[in-house]
Amino acid sequence: MHLKSVILLFFGSFICNSILHGQEIHLGVKAAINYTDVLGNYFYENVKAKPSYEAGIFAEFPVRGKWTFHPEVLYVSRRTSVDFLDPRNFQEFSVDRKVDFHSQLLAVPLITKYTINDSFSIELGPQLNFLLRAEGKSSGIEFEDDDELSFDIGPTLGVGYGLNDRFKLQLRYFIGLSDVFRKENIVGYEINRDRYTSVFQLGLGYVIF
Repeated sequence: MHLKSVILLFFGSFICNSILHGQEIHLGVKAAINYTDVLGNYFYENVKAKPSYEAGIFAEFPVRGKWTFHPEVLYVSRRTSVDFLDPRNFQEFSVDRKVDFHSQLLAVPLITKYTINDSFSIELGPQLNFLLRAEGKSSGIEFEDDDELSFDIGPTLGVGYGLNDRFKLQLRYFIGLSDVFRKENIVGYEINRDRYTSVFQLGLGYVIF
């Protein structure tokens, strides 16, 4: 059984067990926009973050006092645009090497929330990302991006603001700890790089009950 299936099964079982034992639990839906960048050492210089979106469900369980556990399961779309350098001349951009990347992921943020007051909260915790599909487009030609990392994990930090009892705003930052592209061979050049995903997210959640 794949790790993502195990996590989803655990998530569902945890919710059912909490309901059966009479714990206070809140369920809701969420939508967000994100901007994805790539940090680290690479042979291209111009990376442009593009807006994309994510959506899914969340639950919230009281832990103790002002602390709550806030797991989410999200479908995530991420987009970036890259201007590559000509490997034979690293000082000049090659226009025909511009590539638009699009990744689709299943994200599982395991967030712990600390409530400051009736409106504001601090959110932090690990986020697990499972790659569903990755593709690129260059000069009108689309291709599968088979080299992208299939699993990534990293810390998430953010703030939440309650508009009312139902609607919640969230601003978060995520940075991946796994090297996204570890080795590539481009035009006969083997390039070793350390590159990490960096994502800003602005979301709106709705508490169903």
